[in-house]
This record gives sequence, structure tokens and C-alpha cells, in this order.
Amino acid sequence: MRLILFFFSVLAFSLTALAQKHDYYWYFGNGAGIEFHSGKPKTLQNSNLFTEEGSASVSDSEGRLLFYTNGVKVWNRQHNLMPNGTGLWGHVSSTQSALIVKKPGSTTLFYIFTIDEKGRQNGLCYSIVDMMKQRQPKETRMKNEALLTPDLLPHLGKGDITIKNKQLLTPVSEKLTAVRHSNGTAIWVIAHKWNSDAFYAYPVTPDGIGKPVISSVGAMHRNESGRNNGEAIGYLKPSHDGKLLASAMCYKPNSPVEIFSFDNATGKVSDLRNIPTSGYAYGLEFSPDNSKLYVSFLKGKSGITQYDLTADDLFDSGTIVATNDANNIFGALQIGPDKKIYVARIGSYLDAINNPDKAGNKCEYQRSAVHLGKRNCVYGMPNMPVLSMERKSELSISASKQTGSEKMKSPALKINLGNDTVLCNYSMRMDAGNPKASYLWSTGQTTRLIAVTKSGQYWVKIEKNGLMAADTINITFKRGGPEIKLKREITAFCKSKVALDCGVKAEKYLWSTSETTREITVSKGGSYSVTVTDNECNSIARTKVIFDGKPSVFSYLPEFEPENPMFNNYFAYTINDVDKFELKIFSGGGKLLFKTDNPNEKWYGKNKSGKIVPKGKYKWEINYKPTCSEKAKKEMGTLGVKRL
Repeated sequence: MRLILFFFSVLAFSLTALAQKHDYYWYFGNGAGIEFHSGKPKTLQNSNLFTEEGSASVSDSEGRLLFYTNGVKVWNRQHNLMPNGTGLWGHVSSTQSALIVKKPGSTTLFYIFTIDEKGRQNGLCYSIVDMMKQRQPKETRMKNEALLTPDLLPHLGKGDITIKNKQLLTPVSEKLTAVRHSNGTAIWVIAHKWNSDAFYAYPVTPDGIGKPVISSVGAMHRNESGRNNGEAIGYLKPSHDGKLLASAMCYKPNSPVEIFSFDNATGKVSDLRNIPTSGYAYGLEFSPDNSKLYVSFLKGKSGITQYDLTADDLFDSGTIVATNDANNIFGALQIGPDKKIYVARIGSYLDAINNPDKAGNKCEYQRSAVHLGKRNCVYGMPNMPVLSMERKSELSISASKQTGSEKMKSPALKINLGNDTVLCNYSMRMDAGNPKASYLWSTGQTTRLIAVTKSGQYWVKIEKNGLMAADTINITFKRGGPEIKLKREITAFCKSKVALDCGVKAEKYLWSTSETTREITVSKGGSYSVTVTDNECNSIARTKVIFDGKPSVFSYLPEFEPENPMFNNYFAYTINDVDKFELKIFSGGGKLLFKTDNPNEKWYGKNKSGKIVPKGKYKWEINYKPTCSEKAKKEMGTLGVKRL
């Protein structure tokens, strides 16, 4: 018997995009900034912000700057520190250190949510900025209003923090984002608890911050790598319709990128889908039409990878659109008001993905798309809330039961979930087809693709352009197929061969190499597959093997100002994967000024007696031994010291 839907009445359908200009100003990195009033990014040189990672900025409805923050300090639109604008409990090395959300129903009150780094005790907090504070005298305001001075915002003040560091949750991962509620007014602020698998979604309403909706789903966020809680690092990003969440755990070994469904009516997170990786995923961003997910990797050869979210196999859909190398160390990804995705790259340029809705290399990845002038980007970009809202159709449905395989549906829509089936697999993915339609499954999910793991009857209803269709399918899982435990991608660092193990005891094994044992050893990179047979059921798994020499990379900023109290006041450099290290700084005449064997120790432009050196050019020299090499290396260069 099948349940066939044959009469549909569309009561309402609308797609509402709430036009906003809150994201017209971006401040990030070592004093870097851009703005979008002309429709394309224009470089700014007026920022006083310094951060290695997270920041946030906000503009009014006309795109005029209000204030910005790195999660520790807050600057007003005139780039001066706000009163009480220091000592916030974010961190300059927290992935999403800060997030600014306007209080619903108010035009002058803003929340600054902050996240501490690596699961430390400050956790998730909020502070409140009142933009009616620090106003000009009435006569001055009236004069400015008469002159229509656009950059002075005469009806507002310069802002002051009236409530600071009210703790909501501790400890937490370095993940913080926001999505508009389905009611179009409230906003969900979402974080993830440390040492837990729980998302916390806080409703922000005109009445304030409500109790969180807690969803326990996905991986545990905890220290497993021994990298000082490095698993806390990595972005949490929502899709632009607020229906999906993507999460990256950068230093969790072989951690997948996780994709969840998000219900912006209830705040629940559910329906995990994994994209296997070899680790180091950091930045995330959805394409404007939500059909693609872009992921940046701090290490490895994946660089910037695009995944097709409509594909049956997300891993196989991955296309590398930019590769990592010594000159390209990628960080955050952030979509702009122009619908392009901008890529943080250490140095004085941003890269851009010009057509992110397009598949593969048709997305038009552009190196060095935006020059930041004398300022520099590091790893982070501004953390922006998703304030668009999609209102789905409301349907009135009549139904009847019919026998056999009869189906009634709109002639303009075609949908076929297939015949009733018995499976040996442990899950089945179903596709409702018809891209850009509205979907409703019997499970309550509203995406085109779903995966099911339990026997039963499943139905889906779809609507597109006022037309509707439906189908049902009965699925029975035999549960006899072996569950192969083979990683989808294996990166072998400093090795000449690697063992591939099915991880399951079974009757038969057949590898793509023609070997018939449970475990094989390979010495070449590439794709390998295995078919495992047990209890008359077959299971197939594939893996990609990458032999990576894990080269050590040294990168640095070419100049700095030791006396600058705000940012860029030391020789900033990074180096990875070394066993031995030594850095020396010399004067132009060859005199040794600084020496260290600690890669984390910085040179603040001082000589051995502790005095700041004169401005000019200085020489640096590093000696190091890469982890994967017996041969030591030496590099030299020059850097500039500027004086105020």
C-alpha cells in the first residue's frame, strides 16, 4: 500500500530577503580594512585593530560604520577606543572571537558576544553597547543634521559599553555564529560547549537573551591531539537560508567537516553528514545559493576545496580550487555584500572566489584580488551574523490510500524515490531531485537529500513554482553487510608506505590491487577500493592515500613598528614542523642583535641592552631541521623597522 497525495492547495509562498548593509565595513588582521559602498571592496588604512584571528564590525542600515572589535577591545566609528571598551573576554587568537548582534526591536542597543581561545575559562560572554551614549551636544547635532553630514550619524552617539562580560557558558570551543529566527525578528546565537558534543542555541529577542536550546549531535569537542586543545580551533558557519550549519575542528586527527540541519524555528541542530578529511580544516563558507561549501585547510595539499552539497557522495564531489604552498597560507572565508567569497591569506592581499555558485574551477578563484595597502591579513576575517530569512510555503493537503504502484502528481514535476527495497547497507541516501524546490520529508527534514538508517516507510512532498508532487518508499535494512572501517582519506607524513586495513572480520576481501587479504600495504599515492563480503552481502569502501613530505614553511611580514601600541609591533613570522630552530637578527653592519631557539619567541625591535633599534633595514637568518628531513636548512632575508 502507498500513501498518495493527490490534492494540493497552496495557501502562501514567498521568499523574503531582508536587505541589510550591516556588513559594509570589514576590519581584521594587522590594521587591515575594506568597505563595499561602491559595490566592490575598497581598501581602508584607518583601523586600529590588531588580531591574529577573530574580529567583528557593524554598520547601520545605510552601511555607515558604527563600531568594531577584536573581542578584547572596541573602537568607535572614529577609530578611538570606546569608554569601558577594553578587557572584553574574547581573545585575539580565538577563531570567532567576537560577534555583533543588534538587539531585536532596538535601533541603538547592540550585543557583543565573545569567545575565549581553546576552551579557556572565560567561555562565551556578552557585553552591551549603547549607541545613544557619547552623543554630541544638541546644538551640534542639529547643525550636523541640517548639513546632512553622512559620516557623523548625528542622531547617535559614538557608543559606550554599559554591560560587560556577562558569562553565558564555559568552557566552549572557538565557534560562534548567529542566524535569524524563522519569525523574522529574533536571532539565534549558536556556540559549542567544550568537552561535549552539544550545540547551544540562544534565542535573542526584544526581551533579551533566553534559555539555550541544547542539541547533542556530532563529534565530541575535546583534546585528543595533544596540541593544547587545538581541536577547539575552526569555524562554525550557517548557510544563507539559515537551514544548515557547517563545523570544522582544525587539529582533531582525521576530523571530518560536519554538516548539520538547523531548524531556525526551534533552534535544534540535527541530521549529521560528514565530509572526510585528513584534518586541518579551518575556514568555511557557503555559496550564495547554498549548493556549495568551501573549506580552507591550514595544512596539507587541499588548500581551498569546494564541495557540492547536492551530490550523493560529498567527499567525491570535492574540487581543489587553490592549493597550499609556501606563499599561500589560507585562513578564514567570508562572503561579501557583492556575493563573492573573500579568502584570508597571510600577507597584504585577499584572494576571492568570484562566482561561488559555479561548480569546480568555474567558480573563478582569483589570487591577490584585493590589495590591503600597508596593512596585513593574518588568519581571520570579520564574523558576520546571517540575517536573511526564507519563508517556506504553507500547504493544505488532502490524501488517500491507493493500491499498487499508482502515483498522482503534477505533470510539471517528476519525483521518483525508487522501488521498495531491501538493503544490506547500514544507511541509504535518498534524493528528491528538483533543485531549488521546497522539500518536506516524513522525518521532518527539509533538504533535498536525506540519509536514513532505520527500516520503515518514508515519504517526501515537494513544491516548486506553485506546483507539487510526492512519493513514498518502503525500506528494509537486512543489517547483514559488513561495516568497513576504512578512512576516506589517509595522509602519510614522513612515510614511504602505509597499511590499509578494512577493520572488519568477514568471509571475503577483494582490493582494487587484486589482493584478497583484510590488510594490504601500499607505497604509491592514489585511490584504492575494497569489496568485503559477509552473510551474502557486499560492502564497498574507497580511500585516497596521500604521501606528504610535510615540508616546513617559513613566512613573515616584511616590516613592523616597535613603538606602535596597537598592532604590528614585533617581527611576525610562522614556521611549521621543525625539530630544531634558530633565529638571528643582525644590524646592517652584521652585529648580532637578537637570537632565539624558540619558534614562539618574538623580536620586538630591541637590541641586547633592551633599547629600540633605529629605523632601517635589518637582516634575519634562520637555521632549522624539518621534521621529515635529515638535512638542516638555512634561509636569510631582510626586514624593515619603522619608528613613529
